[in-house]
Amino acid sequence: MMKSFAQFSLLACLYLFSSNASNAQQVPDSTIQPVANDSAGRRLDSLQQNSQNNDSIAPTKKKSYLTAGISYLNDNVYLGRKDSVKIPYITPDIAYYFKSGFYIEGSLSYVSSSSQSRIDAVTFSAGYAFKANNYSGDVTASKFFYSSQSTSVKSDVKSSLAYYNSYDFGFISPTVTATLNFGTKTDIAGEFGLEHTFSALNENLSITPTFVANASTQNYYSNYYKKRKYSIKRKGKTPTPGIANVSGIVENASTFKLLDYEASLPLEYETGKFTFSFTPVYAIPVHPSVVDITTVKENGNSTTKQSIEKIANTFFGTVGMVYKFGK
Repeated sequence: MMKSFAQFSLLACLYLFSSNASNAQQVPDSTIQPVANDSAGRRLDSLQQNSQNNDSIAPTKKKSYLTAGISYLNDNVYLGRKDSVKIPYITPDIAYYFKSGFYIEGSLSYVSSSSQSRIDAVTFSAGYAFKANNYSGDVTASKFFYSSQSTSVKSDVKSSLAYYNSYDFGFISPTVTATLNFGTKTDIAGEFGLEHTFSALNENLSITPTFVANASTQNYYSNYYKKRKYSIKRKGKTPTPGIANVSGIVENASTFKLLDYEASLPLEYETGKFTFSFTPVYAIPVHPSVVDITTVKENGNSTTKQSIEKIANTFFGTVGMVYKFGK
């Protein structure tokens, strides 16, 4: 009964997401908006470590464990959108997985480039991952602390609540992630994906070709244009003579719409207590936003013009290492 309920739950999520995405695509570009790349906390590695669902082997005893890791992201891209200046992150993190399926995690992201050097973001997360036959679920609550100097397009998001679903049909695994991002206004994000994992080198190496479509409202993005995009306080930016302030507002930012497609090829290699990973991603943004840009001069005069954002395909990636403590 649990299996049929899980199948029904996933299929219902697939239907709701596809319905919303198709409706968003039917709306003219001037009335729609986008969603995300750092997809909803899929911390199912604890689930894989503790799984007792393989009938071909004896069940293993569940154990709690601690992990510590570090990763490098060459550019911060969210739902196909990014700042005009690259934001590379070095991110150390530590996590504890309880045998019950609960987990807690903390990380900080340090940005280091020719134009900026600082701790850009700190993240704390807690969640619960579970598995019922071929169905996997993961609910995650996260709290974000961004630097006042951050130019990340996601820097207005203060916290989030996400629910990840996956069902393994054997030849393919569809995934659906629903996310609420809380900032000045609440944003709704949805991700639909398809993936399949291949194993090699005595199952120490896993390769997971993945394709996802992301949709979201864009209140967070409108605040990026308003507070961060044109800020004269940005390090390395020379103020324009005679200009006091420039800000933007994304039109119809509360409209849910398809934002980008992403193809990725996550690779993981386990050896002893170490897990090495590499995830290249190719993002194809769609539905550029219409932005109203207001320029205020030092004499108090202001002008507002309408502009369509420039979007372009982006190739980026993450490389990382995780060490598992304990037996």
